[in-house]
Amino acid sequence: MGIQSTIHLSYLSLPLSSGQGEAPCCMTSTYRPRVVLADDHDGMMHKVVELLANKYDIVASVNNGTKAIQAAAIHKPDVVILDISMPERNGMQAAQELKRLGSKAKIVFLTVQDDLEQIRAARALGASYVLKSRMRSDLCIAVEEARAGRVFVSIHTPVKLIPDPAF
Repeated sequence: MGIQSTIHLSYLSLPLSSGQGEAPCCMTSTYRPRVVLADDHDGMMHKVVELLANKYDIVASVNNGTKAIQAAAIHKPDVVILDISMPERNGMQAAQELKRLGSKAKIVFLTVQDDLEQIRAARALGASYVLKSRMRSDLCIAVEEARAGRVFVSIHTPVKLIPDPAF
């Protein structure tokens, strides 16, 4: 029942964005923001860790919402990245509980769910929303935007909105 904190990475520090319009990769400090990652798929968790490891300290990686809440209480991260569909407590429930408990961590949802109602629910929580299909291009930006107090939402163009070339 303990926290699964299997990933503690110690890479060379890269400076962090000064928040003055620079791209997240253009860093100016040695502080590495602390991240708790929650996803119930090991393969996805591994991909996220690979993507974030050079810029962020992944202080815990867990496989459900309940453990995400526990990890956030223990590690006091800057950002919690949550999958929405997870066992025990889903990501939305975990985010609501983190807010109720007074967590200062910024929330970024990382999900396959391209659903307007889920996006609205995330925004109501002040959370960013990244589609897993856009993870490589959007996740680091979403984390930096969340840290700056802004909400980021992945842009996706549904097939039904793409004009038919015959017209």
